Amino acid sequence: MTAKVEPQTYSLKDGSMVTLREAESSDARELLAYLNYVAGESNFLSFGKNEFELSKTEEADFLRKCHEANNELYLLALVQNQIVGAIHLAAGKRARVRHSGEFGISIIKAYWGLGIGNILLDALIQWAKATNIIKKINLKVRTDNPRAIALYKRKGFIHEGTLANEICIEGQFYNLYAMGLNL
Repeated sequence: MTAKVEPQTYSLKDGSMVTLREAESSDARELLAYLNYVAGESNFLSFGKNEFELSKTEEADFLRKCHEANNELYLLALVQNQIVGAIHLAAGKRARVRHSGEFGISIIKAYWGLGIGNILLDALIQWAKATNIIKKINLKVRTDNPRAIALYKRKGFIHEGTLANEICIEGQFYNLYAMGLNL
């Protein structure tokens, strides 16, 4: 049985409301637009503007497979029905690694500092525990992203290693921390 995340609404630090729900294949067009937008705002992501190259059909298929998998989750954060944040965890497909997954998270810059990252991460961890499959959550974060690192540490993630020169943006190399949380 697949653990599901029921839609839920939360109050943000500025008093506005955010709704978390699982992404569905019908979100493909809006999600692609969101990803392209957020990639143009932040250099902390593993892709830049116009580098997310899936078609609407490919993205819809990807989201359908995520929704059907019992060890994968794609959550959206919506304010007034607009995507302002997202988190995706994918775990291994083979028996030896299906318990361990890595996530990526993004939030539109105008919504940084309002608690959306905290809410998304809490929902992901709660879901992972409910699966009875996921036993380890991994992430990679740029070493020069102290706000994200502080959030991950508050949630119990520990530093497991450093990956040198893992990201290159316009000829500048950046290191990543590998962090993990055992459930």
